[in-house]
Amino acid sequence: MTFTCLARLMLGAALCAAVGCSDAPRRIETIVDPNGSLAFGGPSLELAPGDVVDIRLSSSGDVSRVALSLDGEYGDSSLEAAFVTPADGQSVVRLHAAKSPANFYLSASAAGVNSARLYIGVSASGFASIRVKPNYMGKRGAAFIVASAFLKDTCAELAALPPKDGAPVVVGASGDMLLLQPVPAGVHVAVAVRISGYATGCVDLDALAPGSARDAFVAVYDRPIDLSQTDLTANFTFAPDPAEAVAWAGAAAAAATLALDAISVSDAAEPAAVLDAMSELTPNMAAKQAFVAARAGAQWDATVGAWLTGHGGLRSHAATWLAKGASLTNGPLGARILSSGVDGEAIVAPQRLGIFAAAEVGLNAAAPFTWVADADDTLRLHGTVTFSPTRLATAGADVIAAGVVPSAVDGASALALALDCTGLGQKLAQGGYSYGACDAACTASLCEGALQRLWKAARNRSEQLAQEASVGITATVHGTLTDNAQPVAFSGDWVGPITASGVTFGSRGTASATATAK
Repeated sequence: MTFTCLARLMLGAALCAAVGCSDAPRRIETIVDPNGSLAFGGPSLELAPGDVVDIRLSSSGDVSRVALSLDGEYGDSSLEAAFVTPADGQSVVRLHAAKSPANFYLSASAAGVNSARLYIGVSASGFASIRVKPNYMGKRGAAFIVASAFLKDTCAELAALPPKDGAPVVVGASGDMLLLQPVPAGVHVAVAVRISGYATGCVDLDALAPGSARDAFVAVYDRPIDLSQTDLTANFTFAPDPAEAVAWAGAAAAAATLALDAISVSDAAEPAAVLDAMSELTPNMAAKQAFVAARAGAQWDATVGAWLTGHGGLRSHAATWLAKGASLTNGPLGARILSSGVDGEAIVAPQRLGIFAAAEVGLNAAAPFTWVADADDTLRLHGTVTFSPTRLATAGADVIAAGVVPSAVDGASALALALDCTGLGQKLAQGGYSYGACDAACTASLCEGALQRLWKAARNRSEQLAQEASVGITATVHGTLTDNAQPVAFSGDWVGPITASGVTFGSRGTASATATAK
């Protein structure tokens, strides 16, 4: 079919009369857009295969260089220059049209100004229009809908790719009929519709008849949630029912007892526990032998026993702080949730339990969690985290002890101050040396070191016995998604079993997350 100038160019009825319709390059006159700094002469241009045209671009005076590019299914179309330099606000670029049907955009951009685009269709059979009637079938809302056409791709091929636009592109509100024109006739057309990047639809049309107007009814569905880029910071609160709360309190008390017995198995055994730990801290074998001899000869066990009793008792102080610290052990679990690179899995990296850092309480999640999305945008997370019961118990006690004993920073330093290691060192040294060349200050230092050693034993008792506690998490949450259907937040609930101190009981709470700050 031979085209008239009007069929080839949509930029002015008088163009053929002005420049003719020969095979020589045809100049496209420009209608300047007063609101833009770059402007082509109209929204679209129709060409025949192999056409060579000069396209005029208007620009404001502050534009010194314009970059040009082709975007879309331009085939073997080409530009003679990638950049143009305006003269008096005018530029011309020569385009060689593809030798087969094509639909694409010529884009112009310059620093500091808005870009301009010109739709170009290439067809040997003429052009048609498509009335696109989208029907959104999803649940995510649809403020704006984008429709476009593809000549080279089918709907099946587009479905395997991230959402993209063909040419021409039309944007409308939900419920609008969207008109695509001009579209090359005589070839297959895939009409694609998207809502941002989270919902898509497509319909394949047989070759359009030249000059026709075709209806395209397109069902648009929500795309599956993309979990491959997950990076969320999550928070799981504990809100047990009354029976679960009683069970948790029992587990916390058992952990406190385990820690306390690592310090001293009974009140009567306190002097031996302290003196044995002091002996272990002596610098060498000769010093240790001297310490043991002095301990027996001066009856230090009795002296230390009386001293500890007079200062409130080792176990008594520790038991009080451990009991009060239990109230701090059921704070929210904080974790970072990251894509594992395996479909259906996520790496959960615990960060804290209540006010305690993960490392402080031995909080860990060794195995990946299950991480999947349902069709209704429900997200499901399932897995297990573990922690050390005695580390958690002594961490709570550290906070309590530091709050009630002036100058203390943790349970060990609080014990040294409450039991007055300085005074005990003076008591055992008797104005000289407790053993060998160890004076009162040296002896006080051994006392402080011994209490640190005993407190560390309490903290590590669960690990020493290979006893860890676990929290199973099954979270069902609703995701907040980006335009590309990636979750940037969620909220919902979780339930799961807790196993601690040989007892298993249930727990529950809320689950929420936001995008990890970068």
